[in-house]
Amino acid sequence: MSEWNKLEFAEALSTRYMRLIVLSDATNSLIEEADRQKAEEELHLLRTVILDLPKDILDLVRQRISL
Repeated sequence: MSEWNKLEFAEALSTRYMRLIVLSDATNSLIEEADRQKAEEELHLLRTVILDLPKDILDLVRQRISL
């Protein structure tokens, strides 16, 4: 995988991760309970995927999430 592809992949994963964090933490008045529950489930799966990434991509994802 080229460096450019790694960066693009890390950017996409970190963006999705941050969106899911916001959705899963949303109050019921902002989002339906079913949608919030789905976001929590997807977030759990995404965390598993992220932790199984090769170290170089994992580091890129972590850098973007921590910004």
